[in-house]
Amino acid sequence: MTMQIFVSFKSIKSKVIDLADHTTCADAIPLIVQEINPLLGAHPIPAHADVFLTNAKGKVASETLLPNESSYTLLVSLPFVPVLDPEVMLLLSIRLRQQINSPKPGHLVFISTGSHINGDKGAPEASNQQCPADLVKHCHADGLPLSIILIDAGFQNDTGGGQIYDHDPNWKLSIELLNGRVRHFEHALTGFKLSTYQTHLENWGDNATHLSDIDLTVLGARLNGVDGQLLVRMFNGDITYNSRPEIRLGTR
Repeated sequence: MTMQIFVSFKSIKSKVIDLADHTTCADAIPLIVQEINPLLGAHPIPAHADVFLTNAKGKVASETLLPNESSYTLLVSLPFVPVLDPEVMLLLSIRLRQQINSPKPGHLVFISTGSHINGDKGAPEASNQQCPADLVKHCHADGLPLSIILIDAGFQNDTGGGQIYDHDPNWKLSIELLNGRVRHFEHALTGFKLSTYQTHLENWGDNATHLSDIDLTVLGARLNGVDGQLLVRMFNGDITYNSRPEIRLGTR
């Protein structure tokens, strides 16, 4: 025995899908994708995509038996796949290894991953995300040098401004490498340093103890040994590593 369901996806309205009776949602989805992909031309549903069926009640559970002549919308979610730039990662690794081998006294290093402002949200948001006020205040009070390392794949895009150096003209570009995929800035008034590394990370979103091939705990210990500090913060504002947890900085 067979039955039919009706599936919509993008411009495809009520595509008729023939299924065997008592087909579950999980079993139906590969058959639906197989039927719909030829209609999508040069942009079929990727094999690695997460695909669901939804109806008026929401997402349909995998084990649900699909009734005859029921209607659904196909929902496709593409998982985030980090794209690493090996040339950028090499320069980042060299930079961090230099800081391990020759740490600067009293040096505060702030690494922020996923720190690109998507679009122009204004100077306060850019500062909060890329050069937090408590870091600036702490470094000013104790006369500490500050180095900011921002890692993200989207520093150069079509959305225009949004980075802190777009809003504060005192951030002066000093060095540009790999056609701008690595850039170094220096603040004209404070002498603070800021670098952008245009790449994703393999452990994007994780509370990892390594960055490229660098053990952050080793770097943190080396900075602590010369009265410095290492802070690592994810794009969501969570501090994932603080070499001196008794000094709380970088929180939003």
